[in-house]
Amino acid sequence: MICFEYGSKPFLRRIPALFLSLAAGASLAQTADRPDWLGDASATVRETYDGNVFLSGVDSHYYHPPGYSLSPGSVAALKNQSASVTAVAARFGVNFLPWSGTNLLSQLSLTYTPEFDIYQEVSSETHYDHRFLGKLQGRSGDWSFSLDENFLFVDGSRIAPTYPGKYVTAYNVGAPRERRQQLQDRAAISIRHDSDQWFIRPGANLMFYDLQTEQRTNAGYQNFCSRYDARGSLDAGYKLTSQTALTLGTQAGRQGQEKFSFSAYESSSDYLRILGGAEGRPLPWLTVKFQAGPDFRSYDLAAPVSHHRLLTYYDECSFTARLSDRDALTLDGRQFQWVSSLGSVPYFDTTASLNWHHACTTALGLDLGVKFLSADYRSADLTTCRRVDTETCLTTGLGYAITRRFSVNLTGEFDLGLNDLPGVTDPSTRDFRRFLVSLGTTWQF
Repeated sequence: MICFEYGSKPFLRRIPALFLSLAAGASLAQTADRPDWLGDASATVRETYDGNVFLSGVDSHYYHPPGYSLSPGSVAALKNQSASVTAVAARFGVNFLPWSGTNLLSQLSLTYTPEFDIYQEVSSETHYDHRFLGKLQGRSGDWSFSLDENFLFVDGSRIAPTYPGKYVTAYNVGAPRERRQQLQDRAAISIRHDSDQWFIRPGANLMFYDLQTEQRTNAGYQNFCSRYDARGSLDAGYKLTSQTALTLGTQAGRQGQEKFSFSAYESSSDYLRILGGAEGRPLPWLTVKFQAGPDFRSYDLAAPVSHHRLLTYYDECSFTARLSDRDALTLDGRQFQWVSSLGSVPYFDTTASLNWHHACTTALGLDLGVKFLSADYRSADLTTCRRVDTETCLTTGLGYAITRRFSVNLTGEFDLGLNDLPGVTDPSTRDFRRFLVSLGTTWQF
C-alpha cells in the first residue's frame, strides 16, 4: 500500500489493484508482435489530489453576500474545495496506410482516446471525455499536404458552478468550464509547393467550442458561451538553407461569440493579419517556428468597443533546443485578441511556457516547467468587465519505465492566480492558489 498525507487527509489512499494487474500483463506483452494497422494503444490509471477544484479565492465569509442566492442544481465555487480524482484513460489508434493502396500517403490514422475523471468529493465535476484524432499526410513531387482533426465530446454536467459575489477571473472559471458538457473541434489543413529557393503554403484552421450548459441569470452563475475562430492563410517562404526559411504571410478570418438572450453585447469580429517569421533548423540542435505582426480588427456593432476598428498584435512561437543527448528545452508562446467564454467583451490573451526535460537514465526522466498566462480585458468599454488576470503555473514530473511497455509517473503542479488591475477594492477575492499531485501508470500494448 502507498499512502500520501496532505494535511490531515490521506491523498492517495491506495494504488488501485489494476496497477498490479497491468504490471503483470506488461511482462507478458513484451514479445507480442504488433500488427501493421495498430497505431498507439495504451491504458492509463491515475490518482490525483486537487487542493482547489474551482481555483477560487472566495472563502466562506463571502458565501452569502447581499443579494446572493445559489442557482438550483449549481454548486458554490468556494476557496480550497479539495477533491481526490480517479482517472481511467485509454488510447487506441488505427493506421489505415496498409489498406490505402497508394504510395502518396505517409500517414493516415484515426485515434480514439476516452478518459473518465471521477471526483470523489465534488460529484458535480465528474466528466467523461471522448476524443478523436485524425491525421493525413502525403507528398507528390513538389507538392505536400496535411490534415489534422481533433474532435472532443465532454459528457459532463449541464449546470455551471456559481461563484459567490461574482468574483471570477479568466482562469479560475477555465478549469470548471472544461469539465462541463460541450463539443470542441480543432482542425487544420495545409498544402505546400516547394521550389529550389521558395515555397508557398495555403491553409485553413478552425477552432470551435459548443458549450451546452444551461443559461441562467442568478448572480455569480457562470454562463459559458459558444465561440469559434475560423481563418484562411497563405504563407510564402524563402529558403536560407535546405532546413531553414524566412516566411511572410497573411491570415484572414472571423471570431464569433454567442449572444446571450439577457445581454445586449457580444464581441464577434473579422480580422486580417500580416505576419513575418522563420521556421526550420538554423542550427543542428535548434528547431524554431514563429510568426508575428499586426492584427487589423473590425468588430460587429454589438461589441462593447468604442472604436470598432482596432489595431492589435499577434504572435506565436515554438523553440526547441537539444542541449545534449539527455536534455531538451522548449519555449512556446502566443499572443492574440480573443473572445471571452463568459460573453460580452473581447480580451488580449498571452501565454508563454518554458519546459526542460532531462533523461536521468534510459528509464528515468525528469520534467520541470513554468507557464505564464495573462488576460487583459481593457480593450472593451464596459467598466463592469474591466479586468487584468494572470496565472503562473509551476510543474514537475518524474517518469520511470519499469519495462518497455509499462511506466509510472509522478507529477506535481502549483498554480497562482492574481489580479493585476490597479484599484480593485479586495483583490484577494480574485486571487487563488492550487496544488495538484498525481500518481499514474501507463501500459503500452
